[in-house]
Amino acid sequence: MKLLLVGDLIGNTGPASVNRSLKKYLPKNTLYLKSTGKLFRVLELLIKINQADAVLFSGMSKINIIGFKLSRLLGKKSAYLMHGSRRYEAILNQNFNKKSVEVEDEVLKLAPKIICVSEYFMNWFKKNYPEYKDKVTYVNNGIDWDLMPVDKTSTYRDRNTLISVGGGMPRKNILSICHAINKLNQEDNLKLKLIVIGQKGKDTDAIISYPFVEYYEQVKSEEMPQYYQRAQIYIQNSIFETFGLAPVEALINGCDLLISNEVGAKSVFSNLTDNDIIYNPYDINELSNKIKALLTKSNNKRLINSINKKETSVSSSVNKIIKILQE
Repeated sequence: MKLLLVGDLIGNTGPASVNRSLKKYLPKNTLYLKSTGKLFRVLELLIKINQADAVLFSGMSKINIIGFKLSRLLGKKSAYLMHGSRRYEAILNQNFNKKSVEVEDEVLKLAPKIICVSEYFMNWFKKNYPEYKDKVTYVNNGIDWDLMPVDKTSTYRDRNTLISVGGGMPRKNILSICHAINKLNQEDNLKLKLIVIGQKGKDTDAIISYPFVEYYEQVKSEEMPQYYQRAQIYIQNSIFETFGLAPVEALINGCDLLISNEVGAKSVFSNLTDNDIIYNPYDINELSNKIKALLTKSNNKRLINSINKKETSVSSSVNKIIKILQE
């Protein structure tokens, strides 16, 4: 089967990063769009859909609307690899864009098959889009274990330092982590610090108002291990995270892990316990109690040993996607 992959391959977004990983493991005869101008890109889309047996649209773009219509007209199989929800994430992050959401709504309507990037996301999607539940499935985002960022140079790990990636986006809910740390510092005199990495958002000013916060808006991917290895615990307290690679990267770099129940990447681990999971990301008492427990009992080796690297690889994900398109 000859496949056409339509999606961003050069950007710094999560979908672009996933697409680059997919390209590495897709069959050698896979087709890609190379044109940049809108008119030439649509023309190239028409030509290559005609050459392909199936089309995978990965990530949200207006061209997906044209692509799904052309695929149906030319009798080609097609599917949408869904990385996130523009509508819901815009509501959570308080930056709703009507036109952007309308594009997503049209793509969801036209796609004959929707592949979510985690089982968690698929279940959320079925609940929130019941009209499309019969055409949705999932394939967990694959992890390219050969490219996981690990810096071999030794870095001093401070057991009082915690880290979280996501910046000031309310969806990442790092502000609740700040509240929990503040509670522990005041009531238990723990003197904890928090490294926050990510773009500015609605919560940024409140986050950096805490004296124990060290905030970095941008960090190159190859430099991330230096930050992970300074911290004892990585916390992903998102209220909606379709997958999320940062928890896995942090774990590989020696951090203990505390992860929200709303994070799709939790499916990577086969032995999560109640102490590893944040069931209510807004519950400051739950957060503070689980941080304190993790400071006394590490879960790093246990969680690393629970990962099936073959099953969670990009190669495995590619095989599953191709099988869905063949069916």
